[in-house]
Parts: sequence; structure tokens; C-alpha cells
Amino acid sequence: MYKLSPMSHSDLDLVLTWRNDPRVRNNMYTNHIITEEEHRSWFEKASRDPSKRLLMCLDESDEPVGVIAFSDIDQAHKRATWAFYSGESSRRGVGSEMERLALDFAFENLGLEKLNCEVISFNMPVIEFHRKYGFRVEGIFRDQYSRDGATYDVYRLAHFRKVWLEHVRPALARSRDGQISLFRPGASHREQVTIGRELVNRFAEISGDSNSVHLDDQAARAAGFQGVLAHGILVAAGFSRILGTIFPGPGTVYLAQSLQFLRPVYPDTQIEYLLRVVSVTGRRATLTTTVSTSDGEIAVTGEAEVLLPKTEAQ
Repeated sequence: MYKLSPMSHSDLDLVLTWRNDPRVRNNMYTNHIITEEEHRSWFEKASRDPSKRLLMCLDESDEPVGVIAFSDIDQAHKRATWAFYSGESSRRGVGSEMERLALDFAFENLGLEKLNCEVISFNMPVIEFHRKYGFRVEGIFRDQYSRDGATYDVYRLAHFRKVWLEHVRPALARSRDGQISLFRPGASHREQVTIGRELVNRFAEISGDSNSVHLDDQAARAAGFQGVLAHGILVAAGFSRILGTIFPGPGTVYLAQSLQFLRPVYPDTQIEYLLRVVSVTGRRATLTTTVSTSDGEIAVTGEAEVLLPKTEAQ
């Protein structure tokens, strides 16, 4: 069983090796090679700071496998920020164990109500990893971080005591006992459809959106399109149909949907819907939702949040 232990002076040489590993430092805000003097100064200062906690993650043999660091610990508002990195890149499951231990420590040992973290956008796998354990994206700081002439967004994620203790942790325990739902993180649904021009005309009538780019080829071409284009909301309505009737199906309640319309969808051409489960917390699930055109380009992208039918909830 993995466990946490306070970082000590005896851990510093190993931790410095991990911090300077390109696999670790390239995903940090500060990605330069850290000197021993700088490293020890960081440790001494953090050790005296009551708003910080530096922890080592130990495996079953008490061998160090990673670091978990809490910062900005605010007991008045019961919140903090955290980060972690594994020193054992070749061992499967270390990240999962560290995530669970960190969340337990935050909400039980530190007594927090909210735990935050920030991830740079070039590290999307870590963002998705956190979300599988119940973290939610609270916001995206656009063009927040620059490196080597490129600018990146920073994702702010958060987790909450009630969500972890009452929903996510019990669901993880059930999944390890073989009671996992088929509607789990990573599960997906893909299908190809064609939106006919008659359906576009009917939607214009029902919605009252009679914009000429949806009804008149000449007007659409004058606006820079190949011809009339389907209403974006009509295209996105396919998400509702899939969620409510197929994946996961009847009983699903649509809670929220974000949308970005990137390319036009033309009537009578084939498009592909792809829905993929990102996280499941109790009965709440978050999915990525995309529509691709026949040439493989993304036309619509977004994210949906749904309340699962009771038969699908973990």
C-alpha cells in the first residue's frame, strides 16, 4: 500500500534528480536546470512556510516514487493548491495512487473544502487525468504562459471535499471491485449522419432563424460560403439525440453544453459525431463532443455535462 511521508533532507538529492528530469521540468512553469543551491534554498524556505507541505510518496517497500506538494494552504477559507510528479515513469499506476493519496490528504488530513491546480495547455493528458478523478475545469487563462517564443493557455481545475468523499472515492472503490459501469472515462460513441436540406428548411421555420445563408445559395456564396449551410444549433442538436437515446440513453438529463463553431456544415454532406466520456462523478458525467466534416476537419467542438440514468451511474 502506498503512503505519504514528509520530505526530509535525506530526500533532497533524489528529488533534485527528479526535478531536473526533462520529463518533469518541461511541464513546470520553471523549466530550467535547477542547481543544488537553489534546490536546497527552495526546500528550507518551503519547510518553514505554514502555507506549504512537501510530501514524498512511498511504495509498499517504503521506496520513494514521487513528490506531492501543497501550496497556498488557507485554513481560513479551507482551500489550497497542489502539484505532483512521479519519479517512477516506468511503473504503471503510480500516478493514480498519488492522485488518490493527495486527495485524501487534502480533504481529510488538511481539512480542506477545495483543492486547486493549474496545468499548462501543452500538457493535456494531465488535465484529462485529473478530470478522471473528479476535477473540474473552472476556467482557462488565455495566452497566460510564454516559453521559447510560443504562448500557451493555463487551465485552472478544482476538486471539492463533498464530491471526493461522497461520490468519486466510493465510485473508485466499486470499480476496483469489478462493478464499473460501461459508461466510464474513455468510453466513446461515434456515428455518421447526413443533415438534409429539407431538415435545414424545417429548422429555419421552427426556430424562426431565416438568415439567408441557411436558405439561399446565392446569398450564402456572397457571404463567402460554398452554398447554404446548416444552422450550428441544428448540427449540435445531434448531441442531445445521441445522449438521450443511445449513449448513455433514455433517462439521461442534459445539464450543460459548451460549443464552438469552427467550420460550416453543408446540407446533404456526411458528418461524424464523436462523444467521449471524460469523467464520471456519482451520476454526473462530462463528455467531449465534436462534429467532423467528411474531410476530417473539426466543425463543432465543445463539452457536455449530463446526469446519468440510475442504471448507468457508478
